[in-house]
Amino acid sequence: MPIGFPDRFRPVGVSAALIGSALVHATVVSDHYSGWVLAGLFFLALQVSETLLGLAVLLAWSRRVAIAVVAGNLATLGVWAMSRTVGVPFGPPGFSAPEPVGTADLACVVLELAAVALVLPCAFGRDTRPARSGSAAGALALATLVGLLAVTGWGLGPAISGDAHDHHHSAAAR
Repeated sequence: MPIGFPDRFRPVGVSAALIGSALVHATVVSDHYSGWVLAGLFFLALQVSETLLGLAVLLAWSRRVAIAVVAGNLATLGVWAMSRTVGVPFGPPGFSAPEPVGTADLACVVLELAAVALVLPCAFGRDTRPARSGSAAGALALATLVGLLAVTGWGLGPAISGDAHDHHHSAAAR
């Protein structure tokens, strides 16, 4: 029987992914705000919603919260994919062109996909009550948490090194 991710640790992993993504998104609010106020407000709202959802996962774990995690992250990933492939269909010219992919982007994509992957069994099928698990499953949960923290640190790297957003919109957006 394969070792599955232990249900009793699932909310911690999901919350770590959401809060990590919120932290990385917080580092790009100012850059986007200075380029286009609505873009800055979008990232601020995204940061707040990811933080609140991360707390809801820990404090009010339920199938509805799990579905909200899936829906919110898939919507965010969709907006990101659009902004990197065809650009945003409205706003200043620099925002309507496809953006380059940066370190913070990739870290958030990994964290958001991890949150979706961890929560899917609870959102669409299995019972959401914590289950017993063995030491191998606990080790898997710990390794996952350490990995999520490492990805968060990697995503925060550009901001820590002084480049809050390691790609920039064209001058036309400023």
